[in-house]
Amino acid sequence: LSNGLARQRAAVVAALRGDLVRFAKHRFGAAVLQKALLQGAPHECRSLAQEVMAPASAVAALACHRFGVYVVRALLQMPVASEIALEHVHKYQHKLRKDHFGAELLCELGLAGPPDPNVGSGGQQGQSRL
Repeated sequence: LSNGLARQRAAVVAALRGDLVRFAKHRFGAAVLQKALLQGAPHECRSLAQEVMAPASAVAALACHRFGVYVVRALLQMPVASEIALEHVHKYQHKLRKDHFGAELLCELGLAGPPDPNVGSGGQQGQSRL
């Protein structure tokens, strides 16, 4: 995306459209979407950001996902989307605190509250794995 022609970038953005949340949860799809949000043409970046954040809970769902959190970080770096993405993070911070990736994002943003002792444990405390 950073070295491609305008028509090549447009083709990548067009391929991403339609199911951005699914791509954001995929290892390589998240990397492509992150680059598209940060390096694409301004109008493409704006429309991609709006599409990712269209469902209100999408930002929270992505922030709690191993690869989706990278897309949320990209949204928070975008001048046109950071305010809305931050509002979604604030709105769902109770959910994010309960998740490893969400809690890590909250710490990065300086929004971490009291630590949840169950975060990152996966509910496996006291159980032996055979």
